[in-house]
Amino acid sequence: MAAVSDATVEMVPAVPAASNAVVEAARRLRCPGCRLDQRKAEREGVFPYKELFLIWLVTLCSSA
Repeated sequence: MAAVSDATVEMVPAVPAASNAVVEAARRLRCPGCRLDQRKAEREGVFPYKELFLIWLVTLCSSA
């Protein structure tokens, strides 16, 4: 294997503070727990009929 010289290694520039907030927001979008908490906050007091129907449909189809 060839050794990597210092000339070929590139330094990554520091990330500004404003883009840190964007990176953190993008990270939260991919976090399943954060998405679940957001969904709970948006749909507080609403019964999840759609999810219940989908679970019932999958159970019905798999038992047939």
